[in-house]
This record gives sequence, C-alpha cells and structure tokens, in this order.
Amino acid sequence: MTSIIVGMTPAEFLTALNANFEENLGVGTYTTITDEMEGVALQTALNDNFSRSDTIIGNTGAVFINNLNNNFSIMAPSIIWETDQTALETITINYFWVINGNTVHISWVDGTGVDITTNNNYSDPNITKNYATEGVYRIVISGDIDKITYILKSTYTSEVVTGDLSGWDLSPVLRGFHLLGYVWSGDISNWILPNTLQVLHVGASNLTGNLENWNLPEGLYDFHLESNGFTGDITKWIIPLSMAHFSVTGNSFTGDLTSLVMPNSSAYNSVILRLSGNNFTGDISDWVIDSKLSVFQIDYCPFTGNMTGLIPDGTAAIVFNASYGTKLTGLPRGSFKWVSEYKFNGNACDITEIDSLLAYIDAYFVDAVVPLTNCVYTLNGTGMGIPSAAGLTSRQNIIDKYTAAGKTATILVNS
Repeated sequence: MTSIIVGMTPAEFLTALNANFEENLGVGTYTTITDEMEGVALQTALNDNFSRSDTIIGNTGAVFINNLNNNFSIMAPSIIWETDQTALETITINYFWVINGNTVHISWVDGTGVDITTNNNYSDPNITKNYATEGVYRIVISGDIDKITYILKSTYTSEVVTGDLSGWDLSPVLRGFHLLGYVWSGDISNWILPNTLQVLHVGASNLTGNLENWNLPEGLYDFHLESNGFTGDITKWIIPLSMAHFSVTGNSFTGDLTSLVMPNSSAYNSVILRLSGNNFTGDISDWVIDSKLSVFQIDYCPFTGNMTGLIPDGTAAIVFNASYGTKLTGLPRGSFKWVSEYKFNGNACDITEIDSLLAYIDAYFVDAVVPLTNCVYTLNGTGMGIPSAAGLTSRQNIIDKYTAAGKTATILVNS
C-alpha cells in the first residue's frame, strides 16, 4: 500500500490514491480519481471504490488522510466481480457460510450491502439482489473472508470477474467452493488447498495453470476440474481415500491412468467418475468401480482394455458412457435396472461382443427383474460390430421387456 501523507502535492496525492485502488481492486475495476473531481463527485467516487466506507464524508485535513489510509488497510483482501445489469436480473448467492463470530460484507456498490454472519448450517437462505437501475455494477465481498467456509453462486451468465484469482489465498477453513461458468480468470496453479476442503468445483474456461503439484486434502470427496486451460500430469496427485466424486476434464491434462485410485462411497452416498481428455491413456481392465456408482463417463480418452468385469453385480448405476476415442474391447456387465444411459460408441467391440452384451441384458430382465427407468443404449459407430440375427432378436426382446414394464428402450446398433 502506498501511504498517503500530509504535504503531498495534488498530483502525488492522486497518483497514490489511484495506485492503492488498483493494488486492492485490480486493473480497470475502480473509479479513477481525477483532479477535476470535487464535492459530491469526489465523495461518490471514493465511496464507490471503498464499497462500504462512509468515514470520509465531512472529514478534512489529517482526519481525512487518516481515514483514507484506514480504509485502504481494511480493503484487501476482497472478492470482486461485475454484473452487467443492462437487462435487470436477480443476483443469487445460494450458500454463504462463515464461521461463527465472524462477519463478511457484500457490497452491491449501489449504496446498499449486507453483512453475513452464519452458523455453517445447511439451511442458510439464498442471498439475492435486485438492482433498481440498469448498469454495470461491481460486487465486492470483504471482511473476514478467510473465515468463509462455503460459497455457491449459480448465476453466471452476465458476469465477469474483475479481480485476478491467481493471487487468492483460499480461506484456511474453507470447506467448499464452486467456481463455475465463464466468469473467473487467472492462473491458479499456486493455490494451496486447505486441509478442511471437502468440495471443490472449478469449471471456468478462463482459469489456467499447471495443477499437477496440487496437494489434495485428505477429506476431499467432491472434486471437479473442468477446463481446457488446466495442464499437468494428474498421476502426481495423491487421491484421498475419501474421494467419491472425481471429475477431471480438459484436453491439456495428461497421465497414464492404468493405476488410478477409484472413487468410493466411504464418505458420500454416491460415486462419480468422469474423465475427458485426449491425453489420458492406460489399460483400464483392472479398474473396479464402487457399487454405489451413479455416473461413469470417459470421453475422448484413448483408453484400452476389456471392461467386462469393470462394474460389479448390484451396481445401481445411472449413466455409463465411454465414447469418442476410447478403444475398449469388452462392454461392462452389471445391474441394468436403473441405467438411463449406456453409451459405448466408437470402441473396438466386435460382433461377438455386441451379441454377448445384448444376450446378457435380455437374460438380466427375467424372474420379476424389470427396468425401472427409460434407457438409451448406444452400441454403434466406427469400430463397433454389427449384431447377428441372434443379437437383433435379443435387442427386440429387450425393447419388448421395457415396453411391458411401462418404460422405453432405444438401442442403437450398427446395421
């Protein structure tokens, strides 16, 4: 921070003032103070930049300077974004949890704001804001931001981040964070994930960084990294035993995932494995999936192997998907009652394998075992065999059994 002192020339004062705003708020995110400003115009610009402060109003001389410096000292760190309210729409922050006894302030920078003190329970109400006048507004979160334990904000479409997240120090007590949509930017490779972190969703396309040296906290169970801006060999991560949802997508990630530690349901009641990236390789024949699988999706990954034994009997899976670049020679068997999508197109499964899978599904729905949801089976594309007459008979039998159960089955095969 550049200290503002008595005796500065007007030019020195303006330079120091604007330098402090730029340091704390980021380039292009503050109202520049000019030598033409006076009275209400100056007061409004200063208060707008300080977001929540009114300590400069009516002050002169040394008091004015002291209060300016005090305000700068409490400004940083802060979380900043802009919202384009050219067409007025509600801003919603779904969850905002702060450790007891601490306060975080949200300034809407229209003269209003709200202090947030929560007790970390899951019933905290949504925080909403409706602007009265069209325009672009900067939203600033300040105060005890190192005591924030969870933020989830689901409205992203009209917002752009004005601060660079590269220098963020994540709260040492942070339990969960969602950075989704297209509104965040910066290199986050130097982030230190706190030991308290359990949930992290990062899906902003403008975020970048080599993340292979990240240390994943032992209690992390819900982990989603979804951006082509991220790089690194993910085999260098130590996957915590608590991991239940593991989703890593992006063509710049790398790694031979033959020995990838599989997510499990020890810390959460469902399991998700989602991988997408044409630089992921490996023979996945020996992968073993938890029986509480809800999503298994591997797209654009040139994996090899026989998946026949991948999914254990009794798996209550919802979505199976391995397509667009995988070269698998065996299709997984398991529980098909709750499968809503079974997509394995463009693999290396010959006629015998296609016939075998269709016969398996046909035989699965016997003795009062019936499908419990609609399903689309995609078993076609380059590399996939054409079912024989016996396979086509099994296909029709499966469709008939879905119909009899009041459900639908679409089974796409090569012809």
